[in-house]
Amino acid sequence: MRVLRYAHRGAWSRAPGGPRENTLAAFAAAAGGWDGVELDAHRTADGHLAVVHDPVVQGRAIGATAWAELHAAAPWLPELGEALRLLRDAGLRANVEIKAGSDFYPGIEAEVLAAVGRFGWPEATIISSFDQRALLRVREIEAGIATAVLYTGRVLDPVGVARRCGATGLHPEKALLRAEDVAEMRAAGLWVATWTGRDPAECERLAALGVDAVIGDPA
Repeated sequence: MRVLRYAHRGAWSRAPGGPRENTLAAFAAAAGGWDGVELDAHRTADGHLAVVHDPVVQGRAIGATAWAELHAAAPWLPELGEALRLLRDAGLRANVEIKAGSDFYPGIEAEVLAAVGRFGWPEATIISSFDQRALLRVREIEAGIATAVLYTGRVLDPVGVARRCGATGLHPEKALLRAEDVAEMRAAGLWVATWTGRDPAECERLAALGVDAVIGDPA
């Protein structure tokens, strides 16, 4: 089985002048070299889904800022719909991480699903989050969408966690992941991806654990 490779926040560059992470340029750069892209979604004060990792950009809290103001301050930020459309047209899979969940962005799960349905490639999309209630809500709205629980450290019963929130997959952080953990998860019928591979050699080591996918940074 070939292990899929997802570009973490796109194929951004560490070199000066290269594409920033979580930008359309970084997503376009992933075409050809990666199977998919992992990206992050927050919601602005006026209901736009912004693709960005941190909750504060250029000194502005995303949830308390209107899109026009946010985009004027950080013009490199894309909206989720345009990012998904680019990935779909490029034949790239999408892993959309919902940041914060409904405790901070009430109803964001339905809005993300609407964007996936309108602009994306639903059959090749995974919705992931550290917020297990958000994942449960996603599956309540759209039972056919793939979802994955993000977590760090050692979890007592990761398979049970996935079952309780209706998730179809698990996305454990790499640090303490063992091959026997992956075997148990996959025996339960769960998709397993780990993060974040920092270079090709590490991505190969993580792939050897038996996961379905590795989410990796560019070299």
